[in-house]
Amino acid sequence: MQQRYGYLRIRNLRCIEEADLKLNNFVIVAGYPGVGKSNISRAAYLGVRGCTMDAFFAEKLVYTLFFGKENAVRKVDGHYMEPSIIEVGRNREGCKVEVTLKECKCSGSAPYIDAVLIPRDYLAYLRLAYSLNLSKTSGALDYRTVVALGAVLGELVKLLRSHPVASLMDIFFVDVFRVMLGEEVSLGFTSGLVKALGELGDRLFKELAKPLKHEEEEQKDIAVISSKTLKERFILKLLDRIPGNSIVIVESVDPILSHSLVKGMYDRVLEKNLTLLMTIDTGPLDDPVTAALIRRYVSFIGRPLEEVVERIVFYNMYFDEKKKVCWLEEVKPRDVLVRGTYLG
Repeated sequence: MQQRYGYLRIRNLRCIEEADLKLNNFVIVAGYPGVGKSNISRAAYLGVRGCTMDAFFAEKLVYTLFFGKENAVRKVDGHYMEPSIIEVGRNREGCKVEVTLKECKCSGSAPYIDAVLIPRDYLAYLRLAYSLNLSKTSGALDYRTVVALGAVLGELVKLLRSHPVASLMDIFFVDVFRVMLGEEVSLGFTSGLVKALGELGDRLFKELAKPLKHEEEEQKDIAVISSKTLKERFILKLLDRIPGNSIVIVESVDPILSHSLVKGMYDRVLEKNLTLLMTIDTGPLDDPVTAALIRRYVSFIGRPLEEVVERIVFYNMYFDEKKKVCWLEEVKPRDVLVRGTYLG
């Protein structure tokens, strides 16, 4: 049975003057790199997670996701258009996050049980955690190599601690640990790194080393797991563990996805009534290559087209370089999945 549409409303956030999105089981925002898709994905995350935690946590999220309140609030001709407002609603429940230069204020009840953000470079983040645990899990590094690697990483951490990208990495690790392993982890780059270095990181990658049901070959040594396999296992296992009626946000989806991953994602989202919000960098949906890619993935699902159409919401995203503003345009799923042409 189709879920009721949820909604995401954004006002005066970075380059977004206003944006209104329907939230179905699958929401796909397409556009060229740099048009502002990450502002949509991170607003959705802030809208849900910010309203489940205290004001201090929400304010920290604003810094992490948007490089500070001064960068989160939209600026026009030198003037701040505050407040920035993010509203998320579903099934008669809703919450609001308001960001001004002075404070971050949350109100209402979060309509989703949980939210997980999978940032653009999540595979690299997983690889980093894997490298930090390599000596424990596979014995592939000798003592001297571990010491040298630790020294290099120590200097790297010093450089990263002052940059929001490091905090974004930490949000990723926090989400991974609390959902996949059921562990409470505080938000803060150093805490995430410590957890990655310790027992939790080791447990995480032993878990990822276990084969999925559909995999024919058992691979017990995580040193031989390919990037593609690691990514697939991570996404599907995370979808298995996140509570039902949650929202999962994936930035910059890889244009090359396997048949088993696409079908596995679809089945899990429907089974648990999740909302999966994805951004893709291949270009707008009127681009023949992008449309063909989407149709290919839909063919992987192996379900009637009428069912799939009812589950998906499509948006194109554009950016006006002169006005420094971006906007969304809803696209009918049938125009992409059936005719393969964008009718506007």
